[in-house]
Amino acid sequence: MNSTKKSGKKLAGPSKYEFFGSMTSTVIIIIVVIAVAMFFSGIVAQRFFLQASCERPYSFVNGECCLDYDGNNVCDSDEAYKPGPQEGNEEEDTSGGTIEPGCGDGICDSGSENCISCLADCGRCTTEEMEKFEVVSAICNPVISQFVITVKNSYENELFLADVWIRIFGDDTEQELSKNARFYLRSGKETTFSFSSRCEIGSYFDIKITGIEETVGSFEDSGSSYYIQ
Repeated sequence: MNSTKKSGKKLAGPSKYEFFGSMTSTVIIIIVVIAVAMFFSGIVAQRFFLQASCERPYSFVNGECCLDYDGNNVCDSDEAYKPGPQEGNEEEDTSGGTIEPGCGDGICDSGSENCISCLADCGRCTTEEMEKFEVVSAICNPVISQFVITVKNSYENELFLADVWIRIFGDDTEQELSKNARFYLRSGKETTFSFSSRCEIGSYFDIKITGIEETVGSFEDSGSSYYIQ
């Protein structure tokens, strides 16, 4: 009697190439997810740090720390100057009396207020530009006490820069900074100077640069009331 052997078909599993390919795709997805999470967490942490370090008279508005003397959460640089009440039309306070004169009353008192001491009443200072140089940017980083200024040679000829002086005006303070340059700057080119300073965003500064121009000899170029970002 002949016995019949039953034959079964063996199911084939995934090849090693398919297995490693699947693992590679999974690893890539995990790395991408981790990278995206770290990116957004870094943005949140940076925003929290900037907001925590922004103290009066500054306010954290639209992702930046800006000067806000009146505390209305609107950057002073974005507000148009509004003249105060005219004579005979004085604004009354809640107690029925008139508003006491002072910074914030809407009137720029020439005897005790100016664009530096009371931006809210007097508005921004009028900048007096230099003749040979252009201030490209003036940035203050109060967290690390650093003031960085970038200037451009807007004169037609190459200039030799000797010294740079900066005077920064705060609410009730003045700082004098200086630095030796000792290099040539071609026409149209920019250069940056960095100072250690307890600067304040929204304050003003004067600048003086001395040097030599080949056709006229030594020069002194000054500018005043530049706004610090």
